[in-house]
Amino acid sequence: MARTFLARAGSLTLAFGSLLAPGGLGQAHATAADGPRCALHKDDVIEPGLTLKQADIAYRTPATASITCVGEADGHRITKPGTFTETGQGKAANCLGGAGNGTFTIVVPTDAGPQTITRSYTFDYTALPERGGLLGGKLSGDGFTGTIDMFPVQGDCATRPMTRIHTVDNIEFHRPV
Repeated sequence: MARTFLARAGSLTLAFGSLLAPGGLGQAHATAADGPRCALHKDDVIEPGLTLKQADIAYRTPATASITCVGEADGHRITKPGTFTETGQGKAANCLGGAGNGTFTIVVPTDAGPQTITRSYTFDYTALPERGGLLGGKLSGDGFTGTIDMFPVQGDCATRPMTRIHTVDNIEFHRPV
């Protein structure tokens, strides 16, 4: 348990630190031609859970998560953190990798009031990714790409299904939203 926590904490620190490094979210200077750059930490529930056996799964963010974005939404400057919710499904997913699709909704405060961004996406992930986390991958949709790093919260895949994960997500919109 301690080893898992320390590995998770170290990876979270590394992931968060990369946001503040040159080129990370902390240094982002989105232009009018670009959309916002966003980063968040959240917990997801996976049903029936990930195991070593491939299965179809559903996932969701059970509580609204906080998301930090820089740039503009609908032509208005984003002024502070917003909220994030998500649902999706995976096909033939397990603890070694998988793919699927989902939908997220971001609501961000701007200098002209709240703006809502809802997008559908596809994703894929593998075990032991290069960026950190037990699992990690990429997501993409119309006009945006992102990365996902996943850390087990409940379950370990070997003795119990992984039914809850903590994710560190980065989303970059490549055009105005």
